[in-house]
Amino acid sequence: MSLFRRPVRLFFQIIGVLTVIGLFAVALAVPLLPRILQVEDAVQKADYVLPLAGNWHRLIKAAELYKAGYAPKLALSNARVPPPTRFHEIRKAMGIEVPAPREMRHRLMIHLGVPENALLAFGEGHISTSEEAEAFQNFLNQQMAGSQAGKLKRIILVTSPFHSRRAKLIFEAAMPDMRFMMTSPPEGRLKTRWWLDQKSAQLAVSEGFKFLFYLLGGRFRSPVAPS
Repeated sequence: MSLFRRPVRLFFQIIGVLTVIGLFAVALAVPLLPRILQVEDAVQKADYVLPLAGNWHRLIKAAELYKAGYAPKLALSNARVPPPTRFHEIRKAMGIEVPAPREMRHRLMIHLGVPENALLAFGEGHISTSEEAEAFQNFLNQQMAGSQAGKLKRIILVTSPFHSRRAKLIFEAAMPDMRFMMTSPPEGRLKTRWWLDQKSAQLAVSEGFKFLFYLLGGRFRSPVAPS
């Protein structure tokens, strides 16, 4: 009986130690979470400005960078567009017409002063940052197969502040020979004491789990691989 109790006791002791270590790590991470999740680089002139899908403010920031002369082209991500909900159908029946997301994106860029010939789109239907990076890699491979072969070196990535660290890790892992400079619009920045602010708390907890999921090897995949 004692032979059985010893490994059981050892097992629970190990679990206890790991639990204490985990709680200690969480306690340390709580005040540091904005620094862990957010990164802002000093941007330089690049080959492309790439606003990641998911937020209109990213597109606004990308247009500002283009107009400031940081890159000659904007690469726009054709992420998955969710199917219309009942609300969208009702709104349409009410006679309230809203442009489809990609049309709205195009109109926004033109309105902000980005010319047609500076806009390039890539991918189709990706649902995660990992798939977005893969789609952009395919896009660059096609671009570099022609006259730009070997010339593309620097990309400015634009995303929300809370998403910036994970996005940079993902793109650097997909394209280690490319230099990615991360920048963000002011919208979505986590408060220093994020646990006291509702919006910051929601964003920090959600992104914190996604970041951990990525570090553990997790990747979200669409049913059909993006082009």
